[in-house]
Amino acid sequence: MPMWKYIDNILVRGWLEIELRGEDKELIYKHRQPVKSFVANWTKALYGLMYDDCRSKAVTLRDTGGTDRAYPNLSDYYRPIFKVTAPAGNTEYGILFGYGTASKTINDYFLGALITHGTGANQLDYADTGITWEIADDRGILYISRTASNYGSDDVTITEVGLAFYEADVDYYDLYFLILADLLDTSVVVSPSLSITARYKFEFLF
Repeated sequence: MPMWKYIDNILVRGWLEIELRGEDKELIYKHRQPVKSFVANWTKALYGLMYDDCRSKAVTLRDTGGTDRAYPNLSDYYRPIFKVTAPAGNTEYGILFGYGTASKTINDYFLGALITHGTGANQLDYADTGITWEIADDRGILYISRTASNYGSDDVTITEVGLAFYEADVDYYDLYFLILADLLDTSVVVSPSLSITARYKFEFLF
């Protein structure tokens, strides 16, 4: 297929989609923007996964706590190496919501201000992070999504969304690495009883 066909397009596209819903699941607000911030950990992690075996230590990633770690460096072949499917209530990895407003840089390794799991002030109740794929016409599509609900009594304002993965390292065991960090074009206010869904959609054109 000639490359000139896509001169006005991009062969790999990423979108961040936001939906705000009420208690009865009715759609209140919807927004979509291009993915803007693949941080350095993303490219280096992919290189490390492609380089050799699961203990190659091909690159150094900075974890969400600010410590540099050799990657990949598994303890055995049955532990997570690039896992984003965080369970409900876990805000160490998966899709994460935040209220930070600082501009993103390629060397970021944590969200500016993470919204934690719970029902207190400035908290959200996180569901699990899910991942699906499909092949549609001339493209493969990968979806990563998560919903969080406000069961508290105060508004929660979301200004940023990120994605982190989990590796079970041979030396340090549970490690978490941020790979995406996006400021929202417009902040979203999640009032009590409302829920927000963030969905990363990646299109790989044929």
